[in-house]
Formats: sequence, structure tokens, C-alpha cells
Amino acid sequence: MSGETVLTVGRLLGHREPETTIKYAHHAEAEAERAAAAMGAVLGGRQT
Repeated sequence: MSGETVLTVGRLLGHREPETTIKYAHHAEAEAERAAAAMGAVLGGRQT
């Protein structure tokens, strides 16, 4: 989340509960990890 707190991001998104923001942040982290792994494979000469 680029250094912003969960509470700040949640407020900007209109979330009433921090748990809602955390749930979606978890999905974003998983997506970023998959993308990084795919890029690493391509840059390392192995395509997934």
C-alpha cells in the first residue's frame, strides 16, 4: 500500500471497518507476488 496505513486507505475507500481494507489488501499482495514471480521467470529466461 505504498507506506500508507490501513486506516488511511480504508477511509479513502469508504470502508467502515479496517478488516474490509485488510481483506482486499491481502488480495493485492497475492496478485503482486504472482506478477513478480512471472516477471522473474521471464527475465530469468524461463516462461511460466
